[in-house]
Amino acid sequence: RAAGVPVVGRAVGAMPDTVGDAGLLLPEDAGPEMFAEAVGELLDDQGLRSRMAFRGRQRLRDFDEDAATTAFREALAGVM
Repeated sequence: RAAGVPVVGRAVGAMPDTVGDAGLLLPEDAGPEMFAEAVGELLDDQGLRSRMAFRGRQRLRDFDEDAATTAFREALAGVM
């Protein structure tokens, strides 16, 4: 369940597809310092936090079980 807060993570695997523009994605080799800077940026910028939280709530609709099932069925129909 979504917590309604921005995400800070590495741009690896499914993170870019999952997070989209609702969080800060760091390079694969990002270390603790980069994470601290990103979290600091979010703490310092209330507008950024609000925008990302809003986008996260919007993205949550993309991961709705019914929407995912429909998309999966449409993808299967396209290859059959």
